Amino acid sequence: MDLKSELKKVISGTLMVRVFSVSATFLTSVLLARTLGAEGFGLYSFVYALIMLVALPCQIGIPVLLVRETAKLESEKSWSKMKGLWFWSGKTILMISALSCVTVFLFQLIKGDGDENQFLTYVFGVLLIPLISLGNCRAAALRGLRKIVKGQLPDAVVRPGFYLIFLTALWCADYANSASLAMGLNVVSAIIGFIVGGYLLVASSPSQIAKVEADYSDSKKWMASSLPLALIGGLQVLSGQTGIILLGLIHEESEAGIYKVAVSIATVMAFGLQIINMIVSPYAARFYHSGELSRLQKIATLGAVVGMSVSIPIFLLVLLAGEDFLSMIYGAGFAMAASPLLILAFGQLVNTFFGSTGTILNMTGNEKVAAKWFGVSAVFNVIASVILIPFYGVVGAAVASSLSVLLWNIVFWILAKRNTGIDGSLLSLFSCVRSFK
Repeated sequence: MDLKSELKKVISGTLMVRVFSVSATFLTSVLLARTLGAEGFGLYSFVYALIMLVALPCQIGIPVLLVRETAKLESEKSWSKMKGLWFWSGKTILMISALSCVTVFLFQLIKGDGDENQFLTYVFGVLLIPLISLGNCRAAALRGLRKIVKGQLPDAVVRPGFYLIFLTALWCADYANSASLAMGLNVVSAIIGFIVGGYLLVASSPSQIAKVEADYSDSKKWMASSLPLALIGGLQVLSGQTGIILLGLIHEESEAGIYKVAVSIATVMAFGLQIINMIVSPYAARFYHSGELSRLQKIATLGAVVGMSVSIPIFLLVLLAGEDFLSMIYGAGFAMAASPLLILAFGQLVNTFFGSTGTILNMTGNEKVAAKWFGVSAVFNVIASVILIPFYGVVGAAVASSLSVLLWNIVFWILAKRNTGIDGSLLSLFSCVRSFK
């Protein structure tokens, strides 16, 4: 299959997967908000944000490394090192997950007020750390093998699909939901996705993998590369969760739930860019490694175009009917999310305009300089949030987040052009148009 046909197949498959994932996630957030109420949804959102935060080292860095290194090792037919990479990543993630679980329990002991529902929410949340982290690891290996659609199925279809089914069943049965029960059902869904992911990886692995011994000779290099990648991904998630966590600590937990709704809807604006980033990752590593920069530039330009084509209509909807939409879908209690939603939507519009610059940097070996500047923007976000949230609440959190998004996107765009020669922004479209004249 040639590249054009392969990309068409991957894009169409990824589009269907992501449409389902975004739809299921959106419907899940609606069901959670309506069945838990602002207070219960706030507790669920706060604990889930905390879980994602402490699991950052094993959720982001190693999976990104797996995509890049698996793609390179497959092109070199280094099956022993590929097997070693996969085993090394699994063992490392399990060790980090154990430390993350202890961190959450210690936090709960300090902050907990003896409430059983709150305690069980934390307990179930802890179980998600190894399940999601190892699941991301398996998905990354599949994407590195260019099984991009299969790599998304466990976490983008199976897990959210079953979670939506479980929550819908509760709602239809008129069974009283709680934050702890909702988190427990999330764990059950993650276990099902984990099992499916394991099967897909075994079925899709090169036959040579089973016949060779694992080679761990590059483990030090893998660890050295995974640290800045983990820092980038971790800081990215931290920037997204900073507002929720600080609102939960400084203000009432109900405000964290309101802000979570705004974040969830604004994130949908990056839907098109997320699709392309899934596709760009393995191809960027292969094309940059082989010197095929023109091919990489075409994919990067496509990403910016697709991203903006999705973001602009959603931004206009938020601008013109944000409050009415929130009241109709989530309930009148969440109408005050309209202002932070508009601010966050503008930030996502900026994010999609600049395209896949972060992915390009990570896949071409520029993760260290990217981590440095993402760290600057994350620190800026935290400082701005600490200053603004006490006075402006959810609006202050949204302003801090959007300003940090603007900062790191501009810097990443400059770094990608300077270090790789690739322009991942929508501006590259004009260069492509001029090249055809």
